[in-house]
Amino acid sequence: MSFPRKRHALMKQNLSKFWNALPSADIVDDILSLESGVFPNVRDNPSKIFIRKAYTDLFKEIKALIESHKYYRIVITGNPGIGKSYFLYYLLYELAKSGETVVLDSHDRDKCIVFKHAMVKLENIGNVGHILNEETNWYLVDTKKPLRYGAITILVSSQTHDIIR
Repeated sequence: MSFPRKRHALMKQNLSKFWNALPSADIVDDILSLESGVFPNVRDNPSKIFIRKAYTDLFKEIKALIESHKYYRIVITGNPGIGKSYFLYYLLYELAKSGETVVLDSHDRDKCIVFKHAMVKLENIGNVGHILNEETNWYLVDTKKPLRYGAITILVSSQTHDIIR
């Protein structure tokens, strides 16, 4: 097995731990705690993330917009470093608790992550169109141009990026 394959397998294992830990995780004193090293793409392998009140408020607003059947594509912008990417972790937490199917597509990885039930897959975005065409599935995009599908789409990005303009 080559080094990239081993790294890919380890990443997938950690992503599975992350996804499968979320439904039973609790937020205590505004802190979401998981096993160390399972938050994907987070430096220094923290085991805890602070959940801002703005995250819970924003999630409620997003749910209301989607349930109104008026919106299914939402863009969240803000200054660099204010926590937009961390908001996606909170969103994954809420969606995992609800048993939703989620595709996470981030600017800092070559493949997207498909979270479905207890399964986690790393896939090329071109291979998940059938998932993204389902209007009840979620497509979370971090700082890159989202593809147009029927899934509920949440894009987070700084206003300085060309994808917002």
